[in-house]
Amino acid sequence: MWRSSTLLRVNCYLKTIIKKKKIMAAMAWGKCMIERGKLLADESFPATLTDVGKILNKSAGINFDDGEEHEMTSEGGELEDVDVDESKGTLIYSIICKDVDKYAETYGMTTSIDELGRKSFVQKTTLIEGAHAFRVTPKKAGAIGYEIFKAFGRVKPRWDTSEGWILEFTWKMTFNIEGDLVRPFEFSGNNITLNAYEFITGAAEDTVAVTPTSTSNWSAETDDSWITLSAASGASGAPCTLTVAANSGVQRTGKVKFVAASSFRYIVVRQAGA
Repeated sequence: MWRSSTLLRVNCYLKTIIKKKKIMAAMAWGKCMIERGKLLADESFPATLTDVGKILNKSAGINFDDGEEHEMTSEGGELEDVDVDESKGTLIYSIICKDVDKYAETYGMTTSIDELGRKSFVQKTTLIEGAHAFRVTPKKAGAIGYEIFKAFGRVKPRWDTSEGWILEFTWKMTFNIEGDLVRPFEFSGNNITLNAYEFITGAAEDTVAVTPTSTSNWSAETDDSWITLSAASGASGAPCTLTVAANSGVQRTGKVKFVAASSFRYIVVRQAGA
């Protein structure tokens, strides 16, 4: 269980809001990083988590909700005792998914071509298998993030005319075997910098070398199939070459996300049309 004295006031605040009835949106972020991992057999927090993907702006939040009260009365109608279910919480967020096959495989779905000719998701159930743990890191230094110890999820795909396929997630948080629900932490700031944050190029194939400087090893990923990376991870100072495929269509914009030590930076790629 969490015992950090430096964040005791945060923990006390968290206990206070959990006691209140149906406190919604206890924390909501314009931008954040959410990492997920399968809960270990002993229900301890996983050592390795994976970034869930590109979060739809202003879609992430944690809600806390008191349990229901159950009154016990005598035959005469007098109140004998009140039992209250354990307080729980909900993590919600939506991700933008450019690679339908990738996300379908991750969350136990298949794909098909719908009546509009789009590759779409096919679900047997909205339930996500197993219990999962999360780390939710805000973008702003000094803000409070949360590690969630145990949650069970549902996923719902929807089509957005501007973003394409969106996956909407709802994770019901519960206490793990040690009695932990969440662990707050203070985000100290970005632990990774890049030598460039924007790459503007013409319609022809092109490359750019990005050099991440970080406090630990970094990893990189993109949801844009027309951008390829020479390396998916590396040590601080090790370069990563971005290759942009030739563009025969209209102008397009993509992103590559670099992550290190629970912080992240993007390089935005803007490519002219043919």
